[in-house]
Amino acid sequence: MVGENVMHPDPMQPTAVPRRKKKRRLHVLHLVLLSLVVFLGFGYLGFYLAGNFHGPGAFMAFNPLPAILKKEPVNILLLGVDQRGKEPSRADTILVAFVDPSVPQVNLLSIPRDTYVNVPGVGMTKVNHAHAYGGSELTMEAVEALLGVPVDRYVEVNFEGFAKIIDILGGIEIDVDRRMHYPPEGIDLQPGRQVLDGKDALAFVRFRGYPEADIERIEHQHQFLLALADQTLRARNIIRLPELVAELRNNVRTNMDLTEVVSLAQSLKDMPPGNMAARTLPGEPRYIREVSYWVPDTEKLKPVVQQLASPPERQALGQEASK
Repeated sequence: MVGENVMHPDPMQPTAVPRRKKKRRLHVLHLVLLSLVVFLGFGYLGFYLAGNFHGPGAFMAFNPLPAILKKEPVNILLLGVDQRGKEPSRADTILVAFVDPSVPQVNLLSIPRDTYVNVPGVGMTKVNHAHAYGGSELTMEAVEALLGVPVDRYVEVNFEGFAKIIDILGGIEIDVDRRMHYPPEGIDLQPGRQVLDGKDALAFVRFRGYPEADIERIEHQHQFLLALADQTLRARNIIRLPELVAELRNNVRTNMDLTEVVSLAQSLKDMPPGNMAARTLPGEPRYIREVSYWVPDTEKLKPVVQQLASPPERQALGQEASK
């Protein structure tokens, strides 16, 4: 076990602290998990049609988690990973999906990448550094400890693959609400409704030049992923299935079994939009030893997690079943 005061050098540059706070309306839309299940479902369907389930790929070969097959609640870590050459890979986007297939219900919690957490074996640092030290598995451990609930599975998408997938889909139409310009990251977007190719789509979800930095970036990621889910299954994309399968094989990693993916996809395919909700980890920006962090509000966090993991719909079902 690592003590609270253990500090390791941060492998990434610190980011600017948001300058102000204000209350945000909750986004009751959010199809992040559904987007990834759609992508994974594309891969499953493609290999089924091709009769090819052999060789390395996105899916792991092991015994499925019984809870998923029984349509019981499951918590899934969703990661967008920034891998550049041989440098340590950072988890640039981190969400936890609280999935209840029996309702069906999907609630999501966005975790700012600068969140100050205790990473097992490392110490107190930013949550996105956990991936650099120990991949998705260590990130799962850090998030479990932060939230106080088990995290059962993960789905990791490489950003380079993300861009290629968007290109295969023919781009994503979205309203860019402001000028987005940050040359060091190759970000240069003009405002207005437009179709973003893979490079520009990646720029949209990574841009952080907002007054509230990562918090507002999360809101824009919510907006993009909603558009992505809406546009993915259009008829014109079916003919692109072989290309999508190839990119999924190369750029999506998960410890989910194929049967789990299919079971989730079947459970969630008819889920109404009203059964989806999203929150952002409660906290505040703060400097610690001259490094900027998002410090969780532990008093507010517990009821938020409880609400997302046990929504009223599930409680109502349980009460009906006990009668």
